[in-house]
Amino acid sequence: MIGSYIEPRVAGNTLGISPSLVLFSVFLWTFLWGIFGAFIGVPITIAVLAFCTQFASTRWIAELLGTEGVANGELERC
Repeated sequence: MIGSYIEPRVAGNTLGISPSLVLFSVFLWTFLWGIFGAFIGVPITIAVLAFCTQFASTRWIAELLGTEGVANGELERC
């Protein structure tokens, strides 16, 4: 309950990304890089979203995967 529901929700609200994206990024990067990927999966995803917000052609990705704070460019304050 805590690891599957509460932690992704808190991390998602704090970082400005959807909780389902937090879970997906942890699972994806763990699958690709093992336990090391589990630790850096969310920071890599945040970096990708920050990159996507900088360009008009990829901003739709940030709007799709993030919350309004990410889409509005408020990610830099974190």
